[in-house]
Amino acid sequence: MKERGLSLVEIIIMVAVSTLIVTGVFSIYISSQKNFAKQESISRMHQETRITINLIGKKLKHIDNILSLDCTPGASSISFTGIEEMGTATSGTASSLTNTTKNWTADNWINHEVVIQEGASSGDIRTICSNTTDTLLVSAAGCGNNWTSLPNTTSYYVVRSSGVFAIDLASEKINYTVNGVTEIALSPMTELSFQGYDATGTVSCDPAQVKSIEISAKGRNDYLEQKSGSYRYYSVKTTVQMRNLR
Repeated sequence: MKERGLSLVEIIIMVAVSTLIVTGVFSIYISSQKNFAKQESISRMHQETRITINLIGKKLKHIDNILSLDCTPGASSISFTGIEEMGTATSGTASSLTNTTKNWTADNWINHEVVIQEGASSGDIRTICSNTTDTLLVSAAGCGNNWTSLPNTTSYYVVRSSGVFAIDLASEKINYTVNGVTEIALSPMTELSFQGYDATGTVSCDPAQVKSIEISAKGRNDYLEQKSGSYRYYSVKTTVQMRNLR
């Protein structure tokens, strides 16, 4: 018996059904990709906000002096000096301090301050012009000044940097500036708040009184919700005790 082929109507129906199936599968794929991108964006937001808080907390924990503190909610800032290195000199010259127990990266401490806190040349504060693996040079052509007296094995010193944490609301970035150079820009961050407390736990933003700081930051994801037309936000808060404050 002669077999009958598909009619035009049957072909059209088959094409239509196939198109519906392919369209459905493609829609499911697109939806799953969008959902994956959304979840990835939220996860990244959580991670980056926590990293931001941990970085700020770690830096502030070791500062030795608060220069200024702005406690404006959501747009706070703090400038400070922080201890990066310390030790006792093994020798010194009029323009240098040597500690042979160290193994520094060459020129790692350029533009940092070295402060001799005890012993010979105590009280001297000098800007570091350059450094070798074990020697800090504080005076060179066009840079720095000599010590008031030669450092020796009684000279206890610290190397410190000046830093600033501040938020740029226009660009949604928290900037970390060290010795006048922006080292890290953390984004997208929409709020940064500092709240200071004195030794009794009373709220204070007076740099001379602050002994601990509550830090809070709010980050946002970079995925715009289609239904709501808005972003998601994530806030993190922590409190840091600063034991090295002078």
